[in-house]
Amino acid sequence: MADRERLLKAVREEAFDLAGISIGSEVHVTQLNDFIADLRQHSRNHALQVMVGGPLLHHQPELKNAIRADIFSTDAQHAVSVAEGIVATTSSASVACR
Repeated sequence: MADRERLLKAVREEAFDLAGISIGSEVHVTQLNDFIADLRQHSRNHALQVMVGGPLLHHQPELKNAIRADIFSTDAQHAVSVAEGIVATTSSASVACR
């Protein structure tokens, strides 16, 4: 839970363009949606985009329908490519990852 608080503090203090979250267990889907809502609520950047990826989405891509993120990635290389594209098109160029 310390990582959760650390990331919420970070988005309150700096206007990040993108927050990246990795999920590894189906047990965390409900908590993830609550966390995404908290990130959006506390973010200095009202246009914060949230990307979710990780092993769970790789094995169960249909879970994308249950997660309220803007962007999904099933592998690290794709996630980095997407993040670079988002940062290249925004002015603050800040990315927060958990």
